[in-house]
Amino acid sequence: MKRRPNFLIPIVIFVCGILNPYGEYVVLSHPGDTPQLVPFTPNDPGWPLSQQWAEILGLPLTYAYQDWAEINTPQSIEDVVIVVFDQGIPSHPDLDPNRLVAYDVNISGEPYDNGARHGAGVCSIVAASVNNAIGPISVAGYRGRVKIVSAKVSKLNPITNGDEISPENIRAALEYSLRLKTEIGINVVATVFAGFTGDPDPTNELFQRMEKAGIWNFVSVRTAELPWDLDTETGTYASKARTCENVIAVGGLNTDGLTKQPKACWGSRTVKVAGVDGAKMVSYLGSQTGTAGFGNTSACSPQVAAAYALVRAYVERDPHKAWLRIELTALPLGDEEQRAAKGRLDVFAALTRPVEFPAPQLLPVVSAVNLQGDVPKKIVITFSGEKFGAVGFQLFINGEEVPTEKINWELCSDSQIVLFKGKPKKVGIKPGREFTVVVKNAAGLESLPAKFTVSF
Repeated sequence: MKRRPNFLIPIVIFVCGILNPYGEYVVLSHPGDTPQLVPFTPNDPGWPLSQQWAEILGLPLTYAYQDWAEINTPQSIEDVVIVVFDQGIPSHPDLDPNRLVAYDVNISGEPYDNGARHGAGVCSIVAASVNNAIGPISVAGYRGRVKIVSAKVSKLNPITNGDEISPENIRAALEYSLRLKTEIGINVVATVFAGFTGDPDPTNELFQRMEKAGIWNFVSVRTAELPWDLDTETGTYASKARTCENVIAVGGLNTDGLTKQPKACWGSRTVKVAGVDGAKMVSYLGSQTGTAGFGNTSACSPQVAAAYALVRAYVERDPHKAWLRIELTALPLGDEEQRAAKGRLDVFAALTRPVEFPAPQLLPVVSAVNLQGDVPKKIVITFSGEKFGAVGFQLFINGEEVPTEKINWELCSDSQIVLFKGKPKKVGIKPGREFTVVVKNAAGLESLPAKFTVSF
């Protein structure tokens, strides 16, 4: 039988191009298949200046994917918010469409304009409006699903006439971000601070509360600013001596996307993903439709925070799985860089590549501690693997789920630790008898059963 030519495909493509005012994309596959995307080139004048940076991160295909998702899977998309900790950010036509509010932790009012170049640069990388024919491009400023709240944490020093940022102000901004989520109902998914001047939460208590609320925190720091210990594995200073699941230290790569920035923090135990230099920021000098230079280490954590927010908005609601998408799809680097991080950020891959979430692995370590006579106050079970944090974990002993009120999950440790509160017999543990433990993580994956016996 002679096959008739199919004239419908070019007609459908032509109509899609008319109905899509944001960008060009082509869907040739059947519903449910992976879309075939044409990289989208925005009309912002800053595009040619940032093209290399954008293509390294996969932004042209990211924009095309957003167009496709808005038409084909709109029911699965939600608006999300990033809180940017920095200087006060003056009004700007390229930032205002994606900014919800400005907040000053010093006076609880609108921030004053004291130049604000650094803060405007961070906000530009996160969510400068894309394809609006002015200014630079950004990671998450296309389609308006990612909004920013600018939190001014700097305070003008009248003697030096320079900005100062204290750990107390950072903590105040963290608390403010948490209140936005838990009390006001704004869907804050991340904070970003392109610098660090001290530890705002030495006990990790605040970061633990933020993890339970689904808020991830992204920081990048120059080595020259750090008082923390040297990472003996790589011979460089680690970015942050902390292993909280929701505190992400970001490394910095040069504009080639391969070599480490000379002053970027590094260290395999703390830096998780690397961003790339080469972005531009909005301009406050002369015409506000232009761009200005902005880069080095400060440009890296905003990229990763914005990518994480896009994943939360378009693909994955669960905060732990969303972050694992960033890690598992990062482009592996070689030699020193690979030892120091999961790899280089790939925004498009984080949104579209299938990933397999690892299940937790129980370690054969069980101990009874804090004995009162012959009855322990708590039983400690240690397990490892790719961590998801405490949120979403379930614990089963001898096939029965342990009630949440019987467990205290100790966060921010090299391996997760379960602390049983109350008498162990109430959760199925009896002295001298074997018991079986299974842990199920936030992805719904179970560990292999582990058998233990405790004598006390």
